Amino acid sequence: MRTRCWRLWARHSAFPNPRAIALWLVVGTGLLYYSLSSLYDFLYPTPNRSMVLVVAYMRSGSSLVGDILQQHQSSFYVFEPLRAATDLVSNNQSLTFYNNSVRRYTSSEEIVHLHADLLYNWFTCNFTNLDLGSLTSDYLRFYSSSTLPYYNCLQWHGRDVNSVKYCLGYLQSYCAHRELRTIKTIRLNLETVDLLLGRLPRLRVIHLIRDPRAIIHSRVRVKLLTWGNIRQEATELCAKISTDILLSIKLKHQHPERFNLLLYEHLAERPEVIADRIYTFAGLNMTAYVMRYVQYLTRYGRRLECFWCTQRGNSNRTAKLWRVYTPYSHIRTIDAVCGMVYHVVGYQPITDEKAQLRNLSNPLRKIVDFTVGSF
Repeated sequence: MRTRCWRLWARHSAFPNPRAIALWLVVGTGLLYYSLSSLYDFLYPTPNRSMVLVVAYMRSGSSLVGDILQQHQSSFYVFEPLRAATDLVSNNQSLTFYNNSVRRYTSSEEIVHLHADLLYNWFTCNFTNLDLGSLTSDYLRFYSSSTLPYYNCLQWHGRDVNSVKYCLGYLQSYCAHRELRTIKTIRLNLETVDLLLGRLPRLRVIHLIRDPRAIIHSRVRVKLLTWGNIRQEATELCAKISTDILLSIKLKHQHPERFNLLLYEHLAERPEVIADRIYTFAGLNMTAYVMRYVQYLTRYGRRLECFWCTQRGNSNRTAKLWRVYTPYSHIRTIDAVCGMVYHVVGYQPITDEKAQLRNLSNPLRKIVDFTVGSF
């Protein structure tokens, strides 16, 4: 039967081929969505759209926070939009922009302003001001239902300027007609955040911090590093967090309604409560759907052997796995170089393996001035 169908298809050359049909389905779906979203935006205008920036560190739980925010019914979410530009700059390569201009960034000050400009353009839907690396990054297909249609369009047409021009309507329609615009990034320092808070009056920023010992354990677990170089890794990580903390204190004081700290441990232990607070901070109403999704991710979801997934099963238990599996000697190595972070954030150094490290009822942190008023 299948063979006869294919023969019939072949005889009638006027019939479009499967690739053409698939292409028209993609284009048609995008046009339909654009029309419906435009109608929705006309009937229910949202002039005061919310903007949320999640600033974090690799393996600190930022993908989970971003995933929770993107579940809002009118959300435009971008996952790691600075990755392509940052990699090019780190390799001393020039950036080519949509308008064909080429520029090289070398100083730290230039990079701060570059990141601020890129994030500003993402938040304001000014995609023609972005570099082509950002507009064609493979990261556009990860973790975001907002950028995936655009990425799929590029897969069909290629990644040159003409293809970007052809497909850019997908990003424009998703971004322009959404009530919430969220970006999560681990490639940022808080100097850039200071600039953005001045340029975007509706922007709210979440500074996410996690226990450095848990971060490093997670990085080892996904094979981003080995225990053999943890002293250097811990030194660099805690130096970065320490620098950010100084600016975090300043920004929290200057923008108390727009900047806040989130400890990942709080989210893991009380996901429903903290998710509700995050939505309130963003100026949004928590819905029953989002709450069920949070519960699925952090309470009732089946356990997955996927280290890059946002689903946690029992998030409280998962957040403490580092205390079960990390050798005490490695913990002491990290403690030796992260004392300043512990002191300011409230994490406790470990001096007794049995009573502190392996006793999971011990929270290993205390309330300090820096965390008062946080989520």
